[in-house]
Amino acid sequence: MSFSLLTSNKKGFSILMALGTTGILLILVVWLASLYINEMKLSRLEYDNIFTYSQAEGAFEYAMLKVKNHQDGFQDSMNSSDPDGKIFTGSTARTQWVQTSYNIEAQTGSYTASIEGWKSLIIPLFVGTGRLLNNSTTSRDPNYSGAVDQVRNIISLTAADDTKISWSIIAMSGSEINGTSVGITGTGLIDWSETATMRLHGVDCYSSSWYKDPSINNGSCLKPLFQAEALDYFYDLHGTVNQFLTQDATSDFKNTPIAHPYLMIFNSSSNPQAITLTTSTPFALPTMKIITESKKWDAAQRFEFTENKSKYLEALDFGVYNTGN
Repeated sequence: MSFSLLTSNKKGFSILMALGTTGILLILVVWLASLYINEMKLSRLEYDNIFTYSQAEGAFEYAMLKVKNHQDGFQDSMNSSDPDGKIFTGSTARTQWVQTSYNIEAQTGSYTASIEGWKSLIIPLFVGTGRLLNNSTTSRDPNYSGAVDQVRNIISLTAADDTKISWSIIAMSGSEINGTSVGITGTGLIDWSETATMRLHGVDCYSSSWYKDPSINNGSCLKPLFQAEALDYFYDLHGTVNQFLTQDATSDFKNTPIAHPYLMIFNSSSNPQAITLTTSTPFALPTMKIITESKKWDAAQRFEFTENKSKYLEALDFGVYNTGN
């Protein structure tokens, strides 16, 4: 009855139609506005995702450059507040508020691993270093640096069955150009006082009259206008692991300064064996990991790269100590 009265009144019917039309238009406008805002958010998020992806990729390439220009075990990190982190900061309004960082994990002071039967594990007993950038406490200079910090203090190796473990520590002695490889060997566990043996190659020179002539003992036994005979021989030096790593002046190793030592651990058992290596100063991990991240509001990109360097270090398995000339 009331509806009939309302429709019979032209003024009331017009009001009803106006309210209905306004309501429909309001719903449509709100829906379109919401759709437009969501599309704007998606568009901005897509732009931020593309930009953070490029930043994360750039940070990864930059981290790889640092790894290439430093020795094994080089560890570094960078964030947007570091001097070189500012190269990843955009200059436009759309590129503001971006946080880009990376972390290189390549060294430790304690490492546990399992060595398969009849297999070996090789670990560099040093870490690459580099100069810290000005005003930075973490990020290092990307330019080439061959500097290393070598393990020279306490070193300990334990294994599930030490009777099945043999090991060698090999290093370069002398200059990088004219140096030779030297090494110590042992079995079982390693501690600070573990005794090891180094086998060296020597040459004595004899004149045509068959007397030993130290003045021509230059390895090739050659002297101007004089030809000598060479007698090759091997001899052993003995000392502790600590004396070898520190070149203790009171030990047999005092005349064999070393650089870039590598620890080779061999499992002579057919079963896998767990080992643990600990040192008082860091050494290089067999596996290097690089993690890069770039974030802006809800957009975030993360790269993670892992490299097992054992496939390169396995070449040392076939090294021969002191082959001489």
